Amino acid sequence: SYSRMQHIAEIFDSGRPFINSKLVYLSDLDGEELNFLKEIWAAADVTRRHRVISQLVHLSEVDFRLDFSKVFVFCRLDPDETVRAQAIAGLEAEENYLLITPLIQSLKEDSSPKVRTAAAIVLGKFALLGELGRLPTHYKDEIYTVLLGILDNETETAEVKRRALEAISPFSLPQVKKLIEQAYYTSDVKLKASAIYAMGRNCDPAWLTTLL
Repeated sequence: SYSRMQHIAEIFDSGRPFINSKLVYLSDLDGEELNFLKEIWAAADVTRRHRVISQLVHLSEVDFRLDFSKVFVFCRLDPDETVRAQAIAGLEAEENYLLITPLIQSLKEDSSPKVRTAAAIVLGKFALLGELGRLPTHYKDEIYTVLLGILDNETETAEVKRRALEAISPFSLPQVKKLIEQAYYTSDVKLKASAIYAMGRNCDPAWLTTLL
């Protein structure tokens, strides 16, 4: 019978047809399997990497028994920005706070706005968990600080800032309310839309008049 390693090797063999059902072999990898995947991944062509990552994101959304988080964390360092952005998007369903550190790293250090946008969106999910008391406090503080840094950064792109505003919005803090209000009264329609979305996530009854 095939070993798990053989199945993994086949997934990335461009000479073979792509078989979706084999992707389950990338779920819940142990250390040795993950190291093997890293070697195979580095040699695989970009078309195959795109296909694998987008299918893994899809599978993780439809079957919660599958855990590709180790693959996603590793792939956020791929040379291709689309692969990196998809890998980060794949972490959105996760609630493990150990993923916060790699997400913050991508938000702060990745050269691609597309990837930083994806990281901000997923951190928004963790911000909500933090506000609901489901994260260790220092993680909650760390998320708040990094998102605030993005919003204060004059060189950051408008799209990343919009997503950072949406992401920071669950925090019930005066500074957050001020940021949402400032964004709402700008002439930038997209930023205004993000401010409205942020009001909904902020859940302060004070926003109801504006929303209605």
